[in-house]
Amino acid sequence: MTHVRLRGLRKSYLTRAGRRSVLGGLDLDLPPGSRLALVGPNGGGKSTLLRLALGLETPDSGEVERREDPGDRLAYIPQDYRSALLPWLRLDANLELGAGPGAAARYGELAEAFGLDFELRRFPYQLSGGQQQAFLVARALLREPSLLVLDEPLSAVDYRRRRAIHDRLARWLASSGATLLLATHDFDEAALLADAALVLDGASDAVAARVPLELPWPREASSRRSAAFRAAVESLLAATS
Repeated sequence: MTHVRLRGLRKSYLTRAGRRSVLGGLDLDLPPGSRLALVGPNGGGKSTLLRLALGLETPDSGEVERREDPGDRLAYIPQDYRSALLPWLRLDANLELGAGPGAAARYGELAEAFGLDFELRRFPYQLSGGQQQAFLVARALLREPSLLVLDEPLSAVDYRRRRAIHDRLARWLASSGATLLLATHDFDEAALLADAALVLDGASDAVAARVPLELPWPREASSRRSAAFRAAVESLLAATS
């Protein structure tokens, strides 16, 4: 199973006002089966950290190590979700390109759970942004990943469908044992899907807090009504205020 290890990670960008550091000396271990959320304001480094962990960006300094077993699979949904679909291919072709041959035949069950009532013969541009995001989550699960990396995966999805997808994702995480790295502004999403959250402070390059989200698994719709769930959400609010 995939194990992600970051040591002394530093990353900065050149802006009009000069060089701005977004991550300064960050250490992080993401062992197999762990579920970590990244929360904090826009520009706090959440997406940057995801891309560094995946090797899509190079740190200014520090080490990024991703140890994988043979057969491990990665699924990644970027914040710019439209870039994850090839616009000249129909949805069925996009599905099989991302999840492998036969994925279209296995799509029906997830489509019903996610409320994806559209034909796979359509093209990505024929879907709304929320439909594209829901489609990408379904495709990611069909890939059966050992490491699932999500960057604001449901930001454009309507409330009812988002709740259904959250519940399905929570059940899948409990049964699959996959590792999750999630960047989100949605504290309910973090509390339902992760076991801990890193708060990245947009005012500096430091990790402002690490918040445990110690709720029992499996998690489902009824988990949201528990006192422990509400307390976890309140702890995230307090850490980011």
